Parts: sequence; C-alpha cells; structure tokens
Amino acid sequence: PLAIAAAELFAQAASLAEEPVLCVVEAKGLTLPTSAITTLRTKNAPNVCVVAGNDASIATLSGNDLTSIGTFLGACSKAKVNENVGYVRKFNLLKPLKYVAMKLAGVAYQTLTREVLDSLDDLGFIFPRKITGSSGVYFNDSHTATELTSDYSNAENNRVMNKARRQVRSRLLPNIKAPLFVDATTGQLEPATCLIFEEDAGEALQAMKAAGEISDYAVFVDPAQDVLATSIVELEIEVLPTGTARAINYKIGFVKILTTTNQN
Repeated sequence: PLAIAAAELFAQAASLAEEPVLCVVEAKGLTLPTSAITTLRTKNAPNVCVVAGNDASIATLSGNDLTSIGTFLGACSKAKVNENVGYVRKFNLLKPLKYVAMKLAGVAYQTLTREVLDSLDDLGFIFPRKITGSSGVYFNDSHTATELTSDYSNAENNRVMNKARRQVRSRLLPNIKAPLFVDATTGQLEPATCLIFEEDAGEALQAMKAAGEISDYAVFVDPAQDVLATSIVELEIEVLPTGTARAINYKIGFVKILTTTNQN
C-alpha cells in the first residue's frame, strides 16, 4: 500500500510538471486466500498499475516475490498507447523457456482455480494468465489501482491521455509569448489567431488519430476570452478514445431459415 501511495504521489507531481507518467509497482508479499487481500479499487491511484505473478524459475529467485513487472513494461513499449497489453492477437507471453510454468502469489499457477484468478482480476491486479482455447499466456488486463468507473481505470487510457498531453504541449510551446490579435470592433480574439492554436493542437491529435491511437478529437478556442486582461489562451480539447474488447459474447444455434446476412 505504501508503494502504491508513493507512486501515485510521484505521478501527480510529474503531471503538475507537465511530464505525465504511468507508474508500475510489484505486488510484493501477495499471498492467498483472496479474501485476505485488500482490493486495489479503493486505492485512488489511477496512475499506478500493480503487477503480480511470474515465470516460475524467476519468481523463486527472491522468495517467490519477483513479479512480471519487466515483461509488463516490455509489452507496454511494444503496444500502441491505446492497446491493452492483454491483446491476445499481439501479446502472447509464452516462449520456449518463459512462462511454461508460472507462480502467482507464491503458488504454482496450475493449482489455482478459475475463481481465484477471477477474484485477483476483480481486485485489480495484473498477472500472466492462460485462456481456455489458446495455448498461450497473456496478461489478464491492464488495471490501475482505482475504481472501475474512472476514465483512468486502465493503463491504455492513461497512456493515451499522457501522450496527447505531451504532444499537444509540444506543438503549442512555440506560441508562448506570441502576439494575440484582437478584433477592434468586438474586443474578441481574431478568428485567425484562434485558428493558429486550434490547428497546432489539432495537428498533434490528428497524428494520433492517423496512427489508430484515438477515435477522434475536437479543439476549440473561445474568441470571447479576455486575453488582454489575462495574457492566457485557453483551449478546450476533447479526445474520443478507442474502446477495448474485454469480452466477446455471442449467440449460436441451429435454425431452419437464415435470418441474418453474412457480412463478407
């Protein structure tokens, strides 16, 4: 708990310094049963991921306490910022000498029931997990240590917003101390001046949209703001994220007559 709180304070300080980060900590000392484990959903630490479990040969090097934090960071570096590191098509952790055998909370993975694994997932931990129907090993999800209703309850939303903030700031920085032209009859910012800021911020987000990292965006500079009094230009920026298919439900059965047209 102390590591989570410290990591969140660090992330908040970095955000205030315009250097947003996502912190990852190890689930040190995690032991079963799950009923004795405190949920991460109440930690109010949306900038922190907590990783548990590891390849058995590595986990045992430090009293069953080393986790897959390095593998998680590696998956994040390979993924687009909007991609979940549990994306089955892209992030199979199973290698010839890695994750063939696993340990989680100091216990051999094969001895854990689905109920225990689901409970650890519900509690907000990130860990390697097998999926029925696949021979691979994948991270269960990308949870952060905060409530599920938060926009930042997963790593990918944090990473998207962090990148958007950094990219927009980078594009807007050359405009610091730039002259702001005001319409002589209305006292409002001239449309051309508003457009400069809107286009610069928009270029950053358009690049992310083109890369498939966000669904869409909108940028608006209100010309009615009193820049002569404040010397501050306020932008309103909206980012429409991509979703994540955490589950896929389908209905299947026999029929006498097809009522659905195949979309192919």
